[in-house]
Amino acid sequence: DFIGWEIKTNTMSGLYRFNPDNVLEPLLASALPTVSENKLEYTIPLRAGLRFPDGSEFTAEDVKWSLNRAAGLGNFLVNTYLKDSNGDNFADEDAVQVMDPSTVKIILKEPTGYFPAILAVPPFFPISSSCYSDAGDPGSTCGAIGPYTIVSWDLNDRIRLRANPDWPGQPKPAFENITVKFYPDVVSMRRSLVEFRSVDLAWTGLTFQDYTELTGLDGDGNGAADYTGWQGPSTFKSYIIFEQATPPWDKERVRQAAAYAIDHEALAAVFGGARLPLLSPVPDTIPGHLATFPARDLTRARDLLRAEGYTESAKLPITLWYVNDGRYSNNEEAYANAIKAQLEETNVFQVELAGASWDEFRLQISQCGFPAYLLGWPSPGQPVSYLDATSWTDFFVTNTNRVFCSNYESVTMTELVAEARAEVDEAARLEQYGRIQTRWADELPTLPLTQEPRRAVSLPIIDGVRVDALGMMHYEWLTKAVAEE
Repeated sequence: DFIGWEIKTNTMSGLYRFNPDNVLEPLLASALPTVSENKLEYTIPLRAGLRFPDGSEFTAEDVKWSLNRAAGLGNFLVNTYLKDSNGDNFADEDAVQVMDPSTVKIILKEPTGYFPAILAVPPFFPISSSCYSDAGDPGSTCGAIGPYTIVSWDLNDRIRLRANPDWPGQPKPAFENITVKFYPDVVSMRRSLVEFRSVDLAWTGLTFQDYTELTGLDGDGNGAADYTGWQGPSTFKSYIIFEQATPPWDKERVRQAAAYAIDHEALAAVFGGARLPLLSPVPDTIPGHLATFPARDLTRARDLLRAEGYTESAKLPITLWYVNDGRYSNNEEAYANAIKAQLEETNVFQVELAGASWDEFRLQISQCGFPAYLLGWPSPGQPVSYLDATSWTDFFVTNTNRVFCSNYESVTMTELVAEARAEVDEAARLEQYGRIQTRWADELPTLPLTQEPRRAVSLPIIDGVRVDALGMMHYEWLTKAVAEE
């Protein structure tokens, strides 16, 4: 989840990391990997002279042990990408090979050009075999080679961190000590910020209403806000899935008509500023994003429907399902009604809305029970798996007959996705992502609607609050605000 990954991001490091400009750079590695001709083997030189907090030296053996441990514990990402000769869904032990103490080779299951980006997420962070056990250690204070070390961890209460002077990254932490406090509810967290001022920054769990109220406060009337608001990249998207084996959604022109009927700005406005319009399957802060979905055009929508035999006098009845138990927001009913109103402004679509709890919803969509439905990605409280456009697209192309049951099939799209995955040249891969998003707007594996960024509120003494494109706050970027004279 966001909290677990954020703690690891600040107390551990990967072989690579993304800087504030979303550019991948070496961290525990000393250079970018050398890729074999078959694009399966990544040979990585390691930075010399590094030690874990327990004093043990960082070597290639630690990389191998860490990834083999993660694979054995069933980590999905590690087992998805690393070589698996017998197809048992567990990475081979020799998928990670020690070439010498400062060089490691990682062998993949299939060519994956964005694999260095995957090495920048917590499941691939090297840890010390001298401190961790082979089993999971959910409350471990071992940490790893991160900008901060763990001083103490009281589960479900707080974790105390201290700056690591030996961390090889930049910038060096400005705060020597940071305490991360966990609250049972948002009300308690807000009271600590507002009434007691016992916290300097409120973050995960803060609602948009809290954000707008706090950033609008000026208690002493001096014209300066009492709190500073910070907005990060979008880490959630909302979209419609059409079950494309079921009429009328088996007709591409009907799906396109729905896309032309949508006013993304108006849908975002339902959330009062909490969400933003989304015109691509990829959020606009992700490298490779391309806005490919059209502006609203009701005339074009009617023409497409008319070409399929539907008119103002021969309307097209559809049912749109949505989750009504607050899983995504407390505004889902109003959101669904806004979509209904926009579709019906064609004077051709005739929309019936239906709501269900998430448990019922999940069961029905796995069995192709809903022909059109409103969904969110990723699951609430969860980050996407890695920082790349494919983490927002591939799942909806490769899992179409299960999980979401869209039954979307496209030979061309499948080929584009496979070619993009294998491409190791970043510029060429980004161009391929553009082609994928362009075709997405034609074939509509999903119809993207809105996106939502993460937000934080701090006291004015805090500056440098930055969130990466995965939604993680990096504590080494935090600085003390300079008082205005």
